[in-house]
Amino acid sequence: MSDLKTKIAVLSNVNADFIARQLKKDFAVCPSIGYGDIWGHLLNTNSTLHQFEPKLIFILIDINRLLESAFEPKDRKAIIDDWFGMAESATPTAFEYFISDVVFDGDISDLDEFDNDVLENYWLERLGELLGRHANIHRFSLKKIVTEFGAKNMFDAKMWYMGKLPFSHNGNVQLAAGIKNAIDCFTRVPKKVLVLDLDNKLWGGVLGEDGIEGIALGDDGVGAIYKDAQRLIKKMQQRGVMLAVSSKNNRSDVEELIRICCSARKILFRSKSIGEIRSTTFRKWRGS
Repeated sequence: MSDLKTKIAVLSNVNADFIARQLKKDFAVCPSIGYGDIWGHLLNTNSTLHQFEPKLIFILIDINRLLESAFEPKDRKAIIDDWFGMAESATPTAFEYFISDVVFDGDISDLDEFDNDVLENYWLERLGELLGRHANIHRFSLKKIVTEFGAKNMFDAKMWYMGKLPFSHNGNVQLAAGIKNAIDCFTRVPKKVLVLDLDNKLWGGVLGEDGIEGIALGDDGVGAIYKDAQRLIKKMQQRGVMLAVSSKNNRSDVEELIRICCSARKILFRSKSIGEIRSTTFRKWRGS
């Protein structure tokens, strides 16, 4: 449920005023502070941003504009590295942050689709590292919104030249709705205990059938999906949610898998960080 008392701010390297105006219907939004100087607003404790004291700060990045001055692949990655280097030191712990993933507008990008994918994935890699080190930083899935709504519908070159707005009118509305949904999910009353199944939930595959060697888990391919899910669960744990496991797998097999994957840094939990591991077998419920 939205709350006009929830104070938020939207920072970007492009004009995000339209999105902020949409959000004012549901939240208390920081007055417009322009765009581009994200780190200046965060580092200056006398800035309008700090005086406003938002609970949540959304940082939306247009990757096309961030990298427009770079022409070589190494230069583009260096700009991304510099950006995350600043994010590491310029995000005060007094706030909660949602940093967007990125997506190229294919109509204006001078890169081919493969290079776009490489850089989008590199941004995700660096963002994942940042999230792993800071419990107050979260991912905002801009790419998911663009994919669902369609890039042709999201981006609008005319809006860019008129007001440095990369998104269409409807695209801005969709982004504001995505931010509202993220806020509602973050601020709703938290649960006290999360009970986890394991197979095809915390890792890919069925431990009892595929064995430890057949489990999909890690930083690449399908395994990366499950590791990202673990990051979300880890953040819940850091906010005080207790974790428990209910699985038909043998406890000893589960603990052995966690031990091996912890050593290889493929899993983010240790057995002792989970309140209870219980082996259970459930009948499938059948409705009448």
